[in-house]
Amino acid sequence: MPRTIWSGAISFGLVTVPIHVVSATEDHPSDGSAPRAGENAGAVVDVGG
Repeated sequence: MPRTIWSGAISFGLVTVPIHVVSATEDHPSDGSAPRAGENAGAVVDVGG
């Protein structure tokens, strides 16, 4: 698993959701266009576990 570069939590009243942000595992050249339907937008979020 990639190394966590930031971790924190979001609280909604009595519920707290842990957040871990990890670095990307692949480089993709950017041509400035938006991702097409069905493509990964590039964000990887691990919500604990």
